[in-house]
Amino acid sequence: MNFSERAKTLKGSATMNATLKAQEKIKNGEDIVLASVGEPDSKAPKAAKDELIKRVQNSESKYGPAQGLLSTRKVISSWMNNLYNQKWTAENVVISPGSKYSLYSILQMLCDEKSEVIIPSPYWVSYETLAKLSGASTKIVNCGPEENYKLSGKRLKQALSKNSKILLLNSPQNPTGAIYTIAELKELSQVIAEHPELFVICDDIYNQLFFSEEQRCPHLLDVLPAEHHARVIVVHGASKSFALTGWRLGWILSNKELTQKLTEFQSQTLTCIPDFLQSALEKTLEQENNFVVELKHLIQQRHSRVVNALKNCPGIKIYPSQGAFYVWMEVLDKAKTSAQICEELLSQHGLALVPGYSFGCEHHLRFSVTINDDLLDKGVQRLMEYFKK
Repeated sequence: MNFSERAKTLKGSATMNATLKAQEKIKNGEDIVLASVGEPDSKAPKAAKDELIKRVQNSESKYGPAQGLLSTRKVISSWMNNLYNQKWTAENVVISPGSKYSLYSILQMLCDEKSEVIIPSPYWVSYETLAKLSGASTKIVNCGPEENYKLSGKRLKQALSKNSKILLLNSPQNPTGAIYTIAELKELSQVIAEHPELFVICDDIYNQLFFSEEQRCPHLLDVLPAEHHARVIVVHGASKSFALTGWRLGWILSNKELTQKLTEFQSQTLTCIPDFLQSALEKTLEQENNFVVELKHLIQQRHSRVVNALKNCPGIKIYPSQGAFYVWMEVLDKAKTSAQICEELLSQHGLALVPGYSFGCEHHLRFSVTINDDLLDKGVQRLMEYFKK
């Protein structure tokens, strides 16, 4: 077929490709440890399932508002205000089919060919593609292990140009689990405040999965002066903290001017989110706060289990993550690419990981801890066998 230039350059998600390849082997009877996917293995919250069944039985299944049900937006704004100590209303909320679509729609509404999107590396695999689909150019700022894989205010200032429109900020970070501290956010906020044309998209999908007793990790809104808050766009969702990945429930908090444009965009692209899913989300946010706490503790225990087992593994250096689902490691011998290593791990040892190059950081590997302890132990053993050999 004669595809568009956009289609010709498009490739599927590296994390999904790694997972699908491993799943095919599992279907064929091979013994594979699937440590590639960023998806909790916990069952969906009971409140979500109960409400979904109830609403499906009673729903008229008609079109709803493109912005999302008013009742659901009220619940989201209240829940987010409690979490962030803000004063959002339902008018600041747009409900979307997952945080990936949220990011896509925001970039579509704010960027064009003259825009530049600043993306710190390592980054989630879809950031660069989503930015380019908007027509924008991307500026990747490589933040290596010597910088704890985080963007500093100095590096941000150096990266900014007259075309810089968006900064994509993710904390806890996928793939590293890195957390931006209050001091680091203050440094970034000083630069952001000096550049009133710059918007910041805060991808907060993991921000409750913070290895601390705090409800969430530190945030740019905690330190940025209030007069600049309208330039901060928060992307959140139920996929990670509530283990509802397949339900595709995300939301955006932004200024009302952008909210209106996002609503118009959704009305033309997806029409609306099913009402029964939104009702299930309402009950989840209202009733399932313990679910998040329990999941966080489970993930932290699993992360510690893997890190402790791998601390004496030759050939790799483990980054001490503070959140999210992943053990991030640097491969010390640079003779092979991360893609080659992952291919050998899968074909020779039955272990599926994601190569670092797909996150913009070559010679690294991402090990997901969203599997049970027996599989974690088996995965660790296989990784150690590979590097010892």
